[in-house]
Amino acid sequence: MSDTFLSKGDAAEEHSRHIQSIGETFSQAFSMNGCKTNLTVIGNLSETVRGVMANNDAYKKLLSKDATAITDVKTEYDEFDQKLSECMGIQ
Repeated sequence: MSDTFLSKGDAAEEHSRHIQSIGETFSQAFSMNGCKTNLTVIGNLSETVRGVMANNDAYKKLLSKDATAITDVKTEYDEFDQKLSECMGIQ
């Protein structure tokens, strides 16, 4: 591989893993364990928890897509670098 046109794939992989790990750290919000009451506060809290959990799930998916995109760019760059090196006669 060419010494003048090296891929910084390690950095891309590190960023990808970091973003993926951020997504994995999102834990599920606490569960309500089926508490039943006629207090509207509990109902509102339960609805809020469901909303937070849905937002966390959406954010995890977004982070996963970002991590995948970084990895895909790294892969394309490595393939391009290899083809360019071969065209230039550099192994």
